[in-house]
Amino acid sequence: MADMKCPVCGYDCSRNPFRAPSLARIARTSTVFDPSEMVVRPKAEWDRLQAELASLRAELNSLRQERNRPQSRPAAQKSIPSPAPRPSSPAQSSDEDRWRLKNGAILGREAAWYPEVVTVPSKLGGRPATRLGPFALYNQSSIRRVIIAEGITALEAYSLGENPKLEAVKLPSTLKTIERYAFWKNPLLRSVDLPEGLERIGDCAFWYCKSLTEISLPDSLQKLGQQCFCYCENLRTVVFSRYWRGREAEIRAAGIDMGKVRFRP
Repeated sequence: MADMKCPVCGYDCSRNPFRAPSLARIARTSTVFDPSEMVVRPKAEWDRLQAELASLRAELNSLRQERNRPQSRPAAQKSIPSPAPRPSSPAQSSDEDRWRLKNGAILGREAAWYPEVVTVPSKLGGRPATRLGPFALYNQSSIRRVIIAEGITALEAYSLGENPKLEAVKLPSTLKTIERYAFWKNPLLRSVDLPEGLERIGDCAFWYCKSLTEISLPDSLQKLGQQCFCYCENLRTVVFSRYWRGREAEIRAAGIDMGKVRFRP
């Protein structure tokens, strides 16, 4: 018979499945643990995260509806010029790519196809863009390198997530915030230089970027989210400023082994 002992008190449930172990025995033999070793989120923070997740889902549904909406056809003309042929293996995106902009956030291109090298603009038709919006470049199988123009200050949730061939990202010096899950699950990502001026990295931002080997965090960084470097199994060195000395609990909560941490003098 399979082992049916209670992991808390050791009571063998197979002897009498209708009899529960006594509370006195549980209190006497239960394993003692240190609550300080657990990362417990306040209920208000859980409520905030649930609300943000609902907002992201609504935004994603809105983007899907907008993408699936049929395009209006132009009026009939005598002769319609044939479109330019699409390159078979492009090296870099052109300035004629049509990007979508909403409330200052880049939401990706109107066309579903992307070249290997993508340059994200910070201005469209004279209108400034300050953020790479949620799911903007999410799950694109062709992208290998992304260049983000100066003027972008934030990478929002899942903006560069789950790109199976993405190897390198060039970030602007104007970047202030990397939101949660921004680089989630990019297994081939090897090169990303975090600029001086970056202040916050959100929860799980670099989750499962297993090809990263070294990260140098800027002196300006003030907030490091939980599990932001979790499952980065080949990460050998993480360089912090001396501002982070004595904050080992936050570093470990970010999924970083203290044996891999180096502090700048």
